[in-house]
Amino acid sequence: MWCFSVKDGQIASVKDLNCLSDQEAIWKAKLFFEAGTYDNFEVWNGKRMVYQHTSPNQRSETTVAVWPETGEPSTLACVNRRRG
Repeated sequence: MWCFSVKDGQIASVKDLNCLSDQEAIWKAKLFFEAGTYDNFEVWNGKRMVYQHTSPNQRSETTVAVWPETGEPSTLACVNRRRG
């Protein structure tokens, strides 16, 4: 599982979450989020989005994170390409 943290519309951090359950991954991701200065985060298990957190003043359908160096949206294709 992976946690992608977003800051100013760009993926700012990627954490590898070695967890036994979706709930444990979400719990750990929330701890990373609360300890940082991120705007929102997503938890992915392979190709499946497990959880998406957005700040209360943002609507999730308009929140699109991009990779800083390329400006590509953080779609599944981009995630898979980055993981190799």
